[in-house]
Amino acid sequence: MTNRRQVIKGALAGTILSAAAAVNGQTKPDASSVDTGLSKDTPSGASNAQSIAFKAAAPTSIVRTVAEELNDADINPKRFGAKGDGRTDDSAAIQSAIDLLETRGGGVVRFPAGRYRCNVVLKNGVSLVSSSTMFGYLPGHISGVTLVQADHGFVVDTPATLVRGIGISGINFEGRGANFPGGGVRFQLVKWAALRRCTANNFADQGFQHLAGFGVVFEDILTTNVLLNRQRDRISGCIETFGTDDFLNRIEANPSLIAGRGLVTPDLLLCGIVVGGANNFLSNCIGEDAERGIYIAPLRGSQHRISQCRGDSNIGHGFYVDGSAIWSTCFGYNNSSAEVGTYSGFYMSSKSRSNVLTSCRSEGRKERLQKYGFEDYVSESDPDARNQYFACAGSFNQAGLFLVQNHEGSSVSGAPLTIKPPAGTRIVNVTGSGLVVLDNYMTPTDISYFSGAADGQTIRVLGNPNVTIVHGSGIVTRSSKDVVLKADTIYAFTRYVDKWYMN
Repeated sequence: MTNRRQVIKGALAGTILSAAAAVNGQTKPDASSVDTGLSKDTPSGASNAQSIAFKAAAPTSIVRTVAEELNDADINPKRFGAKGDGRTDDSAAIQSAIDLLETRGGGVVRFPAGRYRCNVVLKNGVSLVSSSTMFGYLPGHISGVTLVQADHGFVVDTPATLVRGIGISGINFEGRGANFPGGGVRFQLVKWAALRRCTANNFADQGFQHLAGFGVVFEDILTTNVLLNRQRDRISGCIETFGTDDFLNRIEANPSLIAGRGLVTPDLLLCGIVVGGANNFLSNCIGEDAERGIYIAPLRGSQHRISQCRGDSNIGHGFYVDGSAIWSTCFGYNNSSAEVGTYSGFYMSSKSRSNVLTSCRSEGRKERLQKYGFEDYVSESDPDARNQYFACAGSFNQAGLFLVQNHEGSSVSGAPLTIKPPAGTRIVNVTGSGLVVLDNYMTPTDISYFSGAADGQTIRVLGNPNVTIVHGSGIVTRSSKDVVLKADTIYAFTRYVDKWYMN
């Protein structure tokens, strides 16, 4: 028994030396020096890790040294000299771990809890992860891992040449304020990568950025107090993607602008999320406390897909669209905090084209009205460019509850609601409505106008013989005469330049 204890004690004492030798490229022992396992027959003189083997019950078990096991496992950056004390510059140590793994074809740098000051370059096949499978950026003795900006630039960058198969998970990135240029993570030319369960805070520039490439996943991301250098010369986002086939999911992007203090940049340059490139996918994302919550840049290819996203509590617009996307169940809410009634939930610029919005909603609050629910400026000159709205609605918007169109008939509105106006209503408010049912009209009534609509909007009216449509300045009938409606008959009206044309 004494001999066995001595063997184990000596073997463990040699583990670190053996692992270090393997990492530093020293010659491994030949097979004759490798024991087949611990037993009562083990020589008492065996005193280092290279005499330790792992023995399974099966007679064909494979003998491996502790050094081999360590070299095949995830790498702890502290093996390379990183301190993680928040004071020491750990850049060289962490970079050495990354470089070694790249030469081996890839691997994982796994950080124990701590604060690591560094600026590093991530390379092919290498991932940086925290030591916890939960949100590793949460503070705590077990799981909290923070990479703090050591010098100007991004904490984690990539080469300008193509990089593939990289990942970052469960890490908080911390900058050094508005006067210290740089951001959290920049993927320059990257394909097939993932960034998950990370935060960025206190950076002069972007939190997370993908400049070119495809197939990058951003998931479970939070940014606060980024873009602190407010003097911008271009549109900038807390999170930016200019790639193709990128996936953004469960993201809250927030540069932490303060409501009520007005715009920071005159051209609304500070955004929560910026989406460029082509054919990217956004779901469950929030852009808030910015000048534009979510900005869709001019398209460079096929349309984006955007679902269940929110532009919320921005000092400017909730969503600002210069590009094209297929939208579903998105929500512009409580925007225009810089100046009540000035900015809209959705702003579709004259550069936007062929957007299709389904079941989207845009509304302010009683104490903070947005300008419009959906504000659309696409020219009618190109029918293929028109944006389309289906089952969309809004409320608490100062200038128009649902949709405004400032260019004659350039946009199509398929609005969501069926309404039954009160009996005797002569001017029917059709805000957000697609079908008007006149069941309540029991006595003869003249209808002279439909209010609350947008140029280009079409509504349908279910006829009632007690109702007469008055031909005049508000409604133009095909016969240029008043029309008595028929029961059980649908009539269509389309608005152009403030007049309704009866089809």
